[in-house]
Amino acid sequence: MIDHRQAQRLLDDEVFQSAMADIRKDLTEDWQRSRPDDAAGREKLFQQLQAIERLEEKLKSYVLNGKMAERR
Repeated sequence: MIDHRQAQRLLDDEVFQSAMADIRKDLTEDWQRSRPDDAAGREKLFQQLQAIERLEEKLKSYVLNGKMAERR
């Protein structure tokens, strides 16, 4: 069972937040610098960005599900 408190601590952690923001920034800058003929490269960057979003959403779902379970 996932401890929702650990997931919340991770989401609240300044280092985690900073790393996630830096990764988003790096991916966006890489996309902006990509060559017009590099559609495959941009697709890869988009997929990486989606993976980061998915990680955050999963952590948030752990928090929400844990809080709901505590209320029962």
